This record gives sequence, structure tokens and C-alpha cells, in this order.
Amino acid sequence: VAGKTGTTNELRDSWFAGFGNDKLGVVWVGNDQNSPIRLSGSDGALRVWTDMMRYAGIQSLQLAPPDDVGFAWVEQSTGRLTAPGCRDAVEFPFIKGSEPKEKTACLSGSLGDTIRDTAESFWQSIFGG
Repeated sequence: VAGKTGTTNELRDSWFAGFGNDKLGVVWVGNDQNSPIRLSGSDGALRVWTDMMRYAGIQSLQLAPPDDVGFAWVEQSTGRLTAPGCRDAVEFPFIKGSEPKEKTACLSGSLGDTIRDTAESFWQSIFGG
């Protein structure tokens, strides 16, 4: 799902607008006297919206990336290419051809990764999975 919180000055209003694949909803929490309610958008309206959508059965948002966008695994701390399961790895969108060129040791098959992969294979052979 996707959405945006909102909070007015002096915590007078709490807003959240959000949507999924099949539903859209906006929640306002406040009072007609315009006095502070002491709730931010995430402390008030987001919680109401979440409960409402959970009850309504919202479907996950299904967005297809544009044709010129691809995904690559990147090490957050360095911005270098890496692989799933490597330390600090996140999948990140890039315009095709603009992804980083420099690789981490994990991606290029370091000794530590070889040991980790061997240990995982060993445990899987014992416990399955």
C-alpha cells in the first residue's frame, strides 16, 4: 500500500490518505473546535486507516515498473553491487544501465561467503528446507 500522513500546526489535525490495489481511503482525526488533539498523522489517522483497511480487506498495491527500470542488489553502506543475503544488501531500482559497476567482495565470491554458503547447505541437508 502507499500513503501520506499529515499533521497541522500545534497538533490540531491528524490526516492520512492511502490506497492499495483496490481501495482508497482518507482519515481525518480532529475536533470542530480547532483545539489541539495532540496526535500526529502517524499517531492518530494512520492507525485508524490501518484498522479500517485491515477490516475491509485491502489488496496489496501491484505496480509494474516502467520498461527502462531494472532492479539491482546494492550494499547500503557503500552503494556497490552485491547479492541477496550479503551483509547490508537491499534491492534498489535503477534506470537500466545506470546501476553501480563496482562490486562488493560478497558478490565476487569472497571466502566468507563461501563458508556461509557451505554452512547453509550443511544445515539444509540435516534439517531440510
